Amino acid sequence: MGAPLFILWLRLKLWFMKRVLRFPGLSLEERMLTDLDNGWAQPRHLREIFAQRRFFESRRRLIEARYEGQVVGACAGQLIAAATVHEVFDEAERRFPGRLVYFEPVGFDIL
Repeated sequence: MGAPLFILWLRLKLWFMKRVLRFPGLSLEERMLTDLDNGWAQPRHLREIFAQRRFFESRRRLIEARYEGQVVGACAGQLIAAATVHEVFDEAERRFPGRLVYFEPVGFDIL
């Protein structure tokens, strides 16, 4: 992974740790709109993450049946399943550099 990609990867992980885990009671829409209002995200980020979520939701039954106990991410119209969020992010960055990932744990609480 080149230096610019590594920096982007670190920024995405830092964004996740600061914004998503810090406000666990907010919906995805509320978090993303808060990020947009505060200048932490741009409209293209919202479009991309919501598109990935729609893709995930359209396959939810398959995901729940096939990937119980794993973290599943949607990135660039593909599903990525792994044991941890970090593994999902790493695989997404390897396969789709610079793209955002929508993910959910399947059958367990990630916190």
